[in-house]
Amino acid sequence: MPEEIFVLLLMLILSMFGVTVTSMILRHRRKLRAGTQSSGTSMTTSELERIMRHAVQEATLPLAAKIEGLEMELSHLGTVRGHLGAPEASRQALTNAERPSESESMTTTATYRT
Repeated sequence: MPEEIFVLLLMLILSMFGVTVTSMILRHRRKLRAGTQSSGTSMTTSELERIMRHAVQEATLPLAAKIEGLEMELSHLGTVRGHLGAPEASRQALTNAERPSESESMTTTATYRT
């Protein structure tokens, strides 16, 4: 009788092992099948690029507006300076007066050479 209990116990352990392995294999196949079916909900590369471009444009919009404002201000200042030509002419006259004439520069270079 103890041999029969041992055989029954061994068969029970082997059958439980078989059932466990089979259930693990079936569970793994279900997960693989579910993974391939849900790939339709994933995002394509073009959609991701479009979303990223939109996010970057929204983030840089205030900076672009600020740059445009500064460019407009700079061009406005450039046109204002163009109308005020007198200070430029007076600065150029001062620099011309400070420069030595050609005859003076020749005499100074001649004295250094001798």
